[in-house]
Formats: sequence, C-alpha cells, structure tokens
Amino acid sequence: MPVQIALVPLFIDYSSVNLLDTYQSMIIPLAGFALPMSIYLFSSFFEYIPRETYEAASLDGAGPYRIFG
Repeated sequence: MPVQIALVPLFIDYSSVNLLDTYQSMIIPLAGFALPMSIYLFSSFFEYIPRETYEAASLDGAGPYRIFG
C-alpha cells in the first residue's frame, strides 16, 4: 500500500487532536498509530475483489494462503 493513501486521513486525525507541526506527529506513525488505518484500507480493498477471482484461484490449485499472498 502506498504511503500517500494514508496521508489525508492522518492529516485529518492529527488536526482534530492538535498534533500538526509537532515532533509527536512524526513519531506516532512509527509507533503503530497508523496501523488501524492500514487495516481499514486493506479490508475495504479486499471487499471489492470479485468472488469469482477467489474461485478461479482455488480452481487453479491455489490454497488459502497462496490466494492472498
């Protein structure tokens, strides 16, 4: 996932808690604060993959870990 996708939501979150232009705003993403945003973006991405894609991969012999890997 490109980092640029999370910039606008992080900006909105930081502005709501007054963390813009502070040192903490540079440290918090490194500590895993952005992880919930990444999980949300990944889950919404996987929702829009057609079910037929998963079925075709399993018919080709891919296991559950190979389909997502």
